[in-house]
Amino acid sequence: MRSRLLERLRMIESNPGELHTNNRQLVMESVKNYLSNILNSRRGCSESAPDFGIPDFVMIGGGDGPEGLRDFEKNLTLLIAKYEPRLVNPQVSHVGNEAITGRLEFILSGCLTVDGHESQAVFTTYIGGDGQIHVVA
Repeated sequence: MRSRLLERLRMIESNPGELHTNNRQLVMESVKNYLSNILNSRRGCSESAPDFGIPDFVMIGGGDGPEGLRDFEKNLTLLIAKYEPRLVNPQVSHVGNEAITGRLEFILSGCLTVDGHESQAVFTTYIGGDGQIHVVA
């Protein structure tokens, strides 16, 4: 499993004499960055991929209750499965600790294969007050 081409080119450009191996940490960082791009794009923002981006989440936690959260989890899971193929069998789960953290959080997990070795990747995502979805590895 490799990092994205432009990321590899930026690494080479910033450190021309240094050979970068493709280890799990680099791939995890690449996946995290791309997940952030996906999750902070709104559905309909791309003419070539009209289903790219997340649907409106304004109603999450409002009148739709648990059904709205389950639909949001399902939509995120399908979106990630389609647009981040390095993360195999992604799962999105609502954490449910808004009373403690004051923010809506989800755990995103899946399988990554790096250098022929499979391992579980887990990310915490939360919706900030700025409306951005933050991804933490």
